[in-house]
Amino acid sequence: MISTSPRLYNSHVKSIPSFRFKNVGIYLFGIIILYLAAAYFGGFFLALLYVFISFPLLTMLLTFAAHFYLDFDLQFDIDRPVKGQILRYHFNIINKSIIPIARLYARIKTLRADINHFSDEISCYLKARSRLRKTFTLRFDFRGIYKIGLEQITIEDPFGFFTLTLPVTFRTVYIYPRINYLTAFQQTTDGNQSTGVGLSPLAGEADHTLFTQLSEYRDGQSTRHIYWKKFMNLGIPFLKEFDRTSNTSFRIYLDTRRNGYDARQSLFIEDTSIEILVCLVKYFLNRDLPVSVSAAGTGIYRYTGSHSSQFDAFYKSTLDLNFEETLSPAALFSADRTQLSLDNSVLVLITHIVDKSIVSLTEELIRDKRDTILIVNLASLTDPEMERHRARLSSYSTRGGRLLFVRNAETIVEDLSGRINEYH
Repeated sequence: MISTSPRLYNSHVKSIPSFRFKNVGIYLFGIIILYLAAAYFGGFFLALLYVFISFPLLTMLLTFAAHFYLDFDLQFDIDRPVKGQILRYHFNIINKSIIPIARLYARIKTLRADINHFSDEISCYLKARSRLRKTFTLRFDFRGIYKIGLEQITIEDPFGFFTLTLPVTFRTVYIYPRINYLTAFQQTTDGNQSTGVGLSPLAGEADHTLFTQLSEYRDGQSTRHIYWKKFMNLGIPFLKEFDRTSNTSFRIYLDTRRNGYDARQSLFIEDTSIEILVCLVKYFLNRDLPVSVSAAGTGIYRYTGSHSSQFDAFYKSTLDLNFEETLSPAALFSADRTQLSLDNSVLVLITHIVDKSIVSLTEELIRDKRDTILIVNLASLTDPEMERHRARLSSYSTRGGRLLFVRNAETIVEDLSGRINEYH
């Protein structure tokens, strides 16, 4: 369980006292009446006047003193919450003083820069040396950086004359994208892993052009590569064995341009692209395949890895991937091609905007016979919009380009591998 630092006070902000003048006015009117009664009758009314004057002042002083002994504790039950996961956080208000708090109001809020997510209020009497514990259950629909904590906390004296607004602050919570686990990567639109022009098998996978030897078939093995001619002659099944490749690497360009949809729909599209990226990087690194990632934004995002142990650093860095008005991945690739020494890695483009820049780049890559996989994110698109995307890329597909369409975040595994989607 994660716990924030015990005190959620912002030390750079002072407590703000205020008075409720309506209540104060009624009180002063009562003082005047008692004063007149004491002046004419003395005795009991004079004593009552002194009590009436001193007691509210005493309670206000005690309330002010008590606020120095208030602590706030925020605990989360998940170390690294993931989009769609249930997150419980426990909010504790602790009164460490011997003075009770007559009235305490707290407003708790969870928000993100572009969407307000959740808010609730607490109103209570807090006894001396006591703790109030409140548990909230949240489910975050989108990855990103959220603020969780106190938006405001106010204490009040028993007579309602005096309120004290305490300095508080939010805590930052990072919601990570989901990790989809691929067992196979479909590199063509027809569902086959073998591909068209110029494609090399993935590193560590069998290259069917590199035959090495025959081995006797054993129960449970795949019959895909049985040498049927040998079987017809001898009546004993043999399997063909192939060498494995070891030099395939991948260079991924992620499209981080904002689209014209409303906030929630845009976030849904962006999360789908991020989860496609995470899925592929996880798949490649698990097989020790060198992979690099580039994306435009406020600054250029770069990542390079070649081993499964490096995935965690990449996964954390995905929170730095922000979608905004920025360069097309086609423009970023063109800039890299002139400024960087690009190797012969398989180029992977992930985009949700099929515009002229993407179409032109795919045509150019086909002419250059560069190994390229174009992955189009169709999340939140209508059927006519999907058809327009397919039509714009029809030439690329028919000329041997490797083209994949991902319908939404729930179908990533199915669309990339042709298998049933599952999360681990």
